[in-house]
Amino acid sequence: MSNDNLTPLTNLWSKEATLPEQSDPNNKESQFNALYMESYESLCLYATHYLAIEEAKEVVQDTMLWLWDNWDTIVPEKSVKSLLFRIVHNKAVNCIKHKSVLTRVHEQIARNLSQLFESPDFYFATELRQMYEDALNRLPEPLREVFHLSRVEQLSYKEIAERLGVTTKVVDNRLARTMRILRKELGEYL
Repeated sequence: MSNDNLTPLTNLWSKEATLPEQSDPNNKESQFNALYMESYESLCLYATHYLAIEEAKEVVQDTMLWLWDNWDTIVPEKSVKSLLFRIVHNKAVNCIKHKSVLTRVHEQIARNLSQLFESPDFYFATELRQMYEDALNRLPEPLREVFHLSRVEQLSYKEIAERLGVTTKVVDNRLARTMRILRKELGEYL
């Protein structure tokens, strides 16, 4: 692989520096590697003005990946230095914006959860729900079954009677008895 078309590295960061000659596709890898080795540390240092070191390295890696993917579409007459620093700058700013949005979302979630857990209603509702489930579990099976079909599955008395093979009067009696038991057990909370 020939390096004849590579821009000397000493000139790479001059104001007039451009991408190495791209006319020979066999030189892409060596040209890219030379550019990467020469620019990586400078770009990371620049990115740390905006981000923590690990984030800065990630932004530079993303930039170099973008450069590799778009190598053939880069205008050779443009300054490589300006291009890479502009990309790193934009990616760093986007990273900061993204972190800002995440921070705001996390703060809002924390405020909402804080309000929820500080509210006595939260604990009351949880306690009441548990007492309700315990009371239902203590009901005799026929009462619990009719209550479930009526309140959860929202079947009519006639549908419940047909499903259980009983009369609608039996369904009515079982529901009335269930309601009396629940009122007695949960009365102070209702």
